[in-house]
Amino acid sequence: MPIQAPTRIQVNVAPTVFSDPDITFNDLTERLWVTNLSNREIIWRYARQEWTLPPKGKQQPIPLEVCIKYLGDPRSAWGVTNQFTIPGQNHPGVVPERYAELRRLSVHYGIYEGLLTKIDKVKFKDIPRDRNDPERDLFPGENPNDTIVPKIKVSTLDGQEIRFPIYEPEASPYRYDTDVTGMTDVRTELEKLQRQMAMNAERIEALQSAQEEGEGDIPAAAEDTVEAPFTA
Repeated sequence: MPIQAPTRIQVNVAPTVFSDPDITFNDLTERLWVTNLSNREIIWRYARQEWTLPPKGKQQPIPLEVCIKYLGDPRSAWGVTNQFTIPGQNHPGVVPERYAELRRLSVHYGIYEGLLTKIDKVKFKDIPRDRNDPERDLFPGENPNDTIVPKIKVSTLDGQEIRFPIYEPEASPYRYDTDVTGMTDVRTELEKLQRQMAMNAERIEALQSAQEEGEGDIPAAAEDTVEAPFTA
């Protein structure tokens, strides 16, 4: 009796939309090109190190973790806080939820929470004056018409520009690999399952074709390991 090829089954999994599926951020020490496009000097500090970015200066290689401190985590997503195991390491990593990341940035730059979606648009003159001393200059030496958040361009060493939350709060997250994670592993395993089902269907079709012709080699089974999804 001929082997009947089953109807292909479509697993309805919401597609994961990434800002750039070809860019993966796993190593926080990974260097990125950073260029200060603003009219004032910017100094970034992290882990007892300091990076000086001159106004409209040349690009400099700066670690991803430093960029995250000042511009937000580009891997973050709305409504999701991901804890995961960094590949090859024993300690966990955390990707904060997008809203929490914007709140952190608003505190860092001294901008009120009601302006979370336009942090990069707030100017020095937009910050309320000191009620007890209205004449006091809260930002000495700064141009009142300048934005508090400087315009910074960040790109990979290959020249691909990165979208950071502080400039694009609604931007899709960037991918990161993980050994163990909640939401991300479930999504990954479902994608693997889809591929496995498609390959199995193709193998059955090949078997049917070979049987009908009465000759030919039966192709080897395709392998794509599917592990059990993460469960809480």
